[in-house]
Amino acid sequence: MVRAAVVLGLVFACADQGTGKTNEPVLTGDACAVHADTAACQADQACTWFGTGCACPPNDPACVCSPGACGSKTSNGSGTGSGSSSAGCACPDGGVCYEQIGGTVTTMTSPPIECTTPAPGNGDPCARIDGQGTCTDSTTVAGLCVCDNGIR
Repeated sequence: MVRAAVVLGLVFACADQGTGKTNEPVLTGDACAVHADTAACQADQACTWFGTGCACPPNDPACVCSPGACGSKTSNGSGTGSGSSSAGCACPDGGVCYEQIGGTVTTMTSPPIECTTPAPGNGDPCARIDGQGTCTDSTTVAGLCVCDNGIR
């Protein structure tokens, strides 16, 4: 329910933009949440990595536990002690946000988040992204697909 509200809010934010590029993703919430691993998180000086202590064997597709999450060092948290942060991404015109994590690493920054239009059909739009390898829903950012083309 919360995820749907965040995504809906982002869609309205996209509609209200009116300036800039027409196919730019709109990110809201904790921008550090887009960093999917310790190295990328630590490379961003505004962010810190919160490990969960859950470890999975490398490249184990059956592993469902998250090794942790990246969050802002200066969070305007609610004071509830939940330790959670939230972020969302939306694209205009029926597009979806995606981040390509495969390929060669040339910098210590996260890959750019871009918009793309998924192939026609029903079901998960991440699974319908063409040309980016295997794409799944981000565990930390609502509305973001994380794609891996397998290139290392």
